[in-house]
Amino acid sequence: MKNAQTLQSIAAIPVIKSEDDLDIEGASKTIPVWIWFLLTAVAVFLIQTGYWYALTKRIALWPDRSAFGDMFGALNTAFSGLAFAGVIYAIVLQRRELQLQRRELILQRRELELTREELQRSASAQEKSEKALKDQVEELIHQRRLSILPGFIVYQEYYNTPVTIKNIGSGVALNIEINLTSYNKEPLVTVSKLATLSHLLPDEGNMNSELLMLSGATYELTVFFNDIEGNAYYQLLSGFNGLCKPQTVKLVN
Repeated sequence: MKNAQTLQSIAAIPVIKSEDDLDIEGASKTIPVWIWFLLTAVAVFLIQTGYWYALTKRIALWPDRSAFGDMFGALNTAFSGLAFAGVIYAIVLQRRELQLQRRELILQRRELELTREELQRSASAQEKSEKALKDQVEELIHQRRLSILPGFIVYQEYYNTPVTIKNIGSGVALNIEINLTSYNKEPLVTVSKLATLSHLLPDEGNMNSELLMLSGATYELTVFFNDIEGNAYYQLLSGFNGLCKPQTVKLVN
């Protein structure tokens, strides 16, 4: 029963389709301007007709008519003054309306300036957020590369024994190629590529007989290799009398 009453109440509510429907009642009570103009014109015409009738039918002589007309001179002056006052009042109202419009324009311009400033602050904050996110991603990539980055040293445990190349980095090194950059011991060596290795695990060394010639010499090696993600690197290794000075691992451009 309550549901039926609720549905009837909802059905009884008038549906407003547009904003024009909201002003139908007010519009029906508003008299158009042209009707006011017509009523004013009719009133003026009736007054003029009554004045003419009173002047012509009630007063026969022209001197009397002239005297009767002069009686309304002060009234005409009063109406003229009222009309002039109305003009001044209209000018004042128009000036006030222009001031209000100017104030409204100033407020709108201020709102636009505040909106623009807010948009600029939002854009600046978004740029800073994007830059911070980009820096964070780059830092994560850098840390990821460091966590899987190999690195090498070469050393010799005993004199006249093969030189060992060892992976002292954090990740697996793949496709290792050892090239001789400089060498200052007789006989002179012109071969650039000394050895190749398929891989070296972290903390794993390889005692390579091809590096035996480096014993007791001053040399510089360039080691090319890849990490497990396929990034290509190279590292310079400088040695003197069995001592090795590794340099920073660099990414191949």
